Amino acid sequence: MSAQRSTLVSVIMLTYNQEAFVAEAIESVLAQTYPDLEILVSDDASTDTTAERAARVVELYRGPHQLRLQRNARNLGLAAHFNAAVAATTGSIIVVADGDDVARPERIERTMAAFADPSTMLVCSNLTNLDAQGRRGGPFLARPPGVITRPLAEVTKALDCWVVGASMAFDRRLWEVFGPLGEDLDAEDHVIAFRAGLLGRLVYLDETLVDYRRHGGNLYNHGRGIDMSSRRSWLGHYQARTASQVAFVSNCQRDLATLAATGAELAEPFEALALDLVRRRQVLEARGEMFAGPNWARRVVLGARMLRRREVIADGEP
Repeated sequence: MSAQRSTLVSVIMLTYNQEAFVAEAIESVLAQTYPDLEILVSDDASTDTTAERAARVVELYRGPHQLRLQRNARNLGLAAHFNAAVAATTGSIIVVADGDDVARPERIERTMAAFADPSTMLVCSNLTNLDAQGRRGGPFLARPPGVITRPLAEVTKALDCWVVGASMAFDRRLWEVFGPLGEDLDAEDHVIAFRAGLLGRLVYLDETLVDYRRHGGNLYNHGRGIDMSSRRSWLGHYQARTASQVAFVSNCQRDLATLAATGAELAEPFEALALDLVRRRQVLEARGEMFAGPNWARRVVLGARMLRRREVIADGEP
C-alpha cells in the first residue's frame, strides 16, 4: 500500500436544507476508490428533512468506510459549523464536500496523489456545473491556474478565480498552526487558501472531480437571483459583500500574526505582507463607510470625481 493510501483521510460534508440532494451527495462519497475513509456528515439544524434523509443512508450503510452523522442542536452558521466538523474528525488530510454536490469516484484518489509532495498544503480541482435536475453543463473554471506558490499577494488576488471549497482538500496542519476560523467569516475557502500559502503550496488539478450543483438554494448564488433594479437591493448586496471581504482580510491578518509569533520564515517579508493586508482593509472599510447612512449615492459621485481629478493631475494635465 502506498504512503498516500495509508494516510487517514477525513471527509467533512456540511449540510443545511438540501433534502433533494443529500442522499446522492453521500452516496458519491461512499463510492470513492480511495479506501478506508472517515466520513462525517454534519447537519447544521436543517429545517427540512435533510438530516432524516442523511440518517437513513448512514443507517443502511455496511461498507468499509467509517460513516457517521452529526446533528447540531442549533444553527451555528458556516464558519462555526466548519470548525466543529474539523474538530470532530481525525484524518491528517481533510476533504471538503457539500451536501448538494456529487463527487466523481476518483476524486479523493486523484487528490491524494497531489499530496505526495510534503510541501502541498491544499489541493483543489475544476468542477462541472450541475443543475437541480442533474443535467451537467460546462466547466466551472474556464482558466485553470496551475500550481500556485508565493508571492501571497498574488495568491489572494487569485482567490476569487479558482479556489472553490466544494473541490478543496487541505492538510490538518493548517488547523494545528492557526486554529479555528473566525466566526465572522461567511466562506471558508479563501482563508484556508491563504493559510496554505503561508505554510506551503496550493495545487490545482485541471480535471473535473466534482459536479457542482447550481440551484436557487445555494448558500452562494454568485450574484444570481439578486434584484439589482432598486438602489436598496443593490446597496444591501454591496454592503454584505464588503463586510465579507473585511472579515476575510481580518482573518488573514490574524493568521499572519500567529505565524510570525512562531518565528517561522517566509520567502517574502512578514512586514510586506502585513502592510498589504492593512492597505486592503483600509480600502474596504473606507468603501463601507462611503455607502453607510443617507446620501450615500452623492458621496459615491463626489468620490468618483475626486478620483478622476487625481488621475488627471497624475497625467500632467492642468
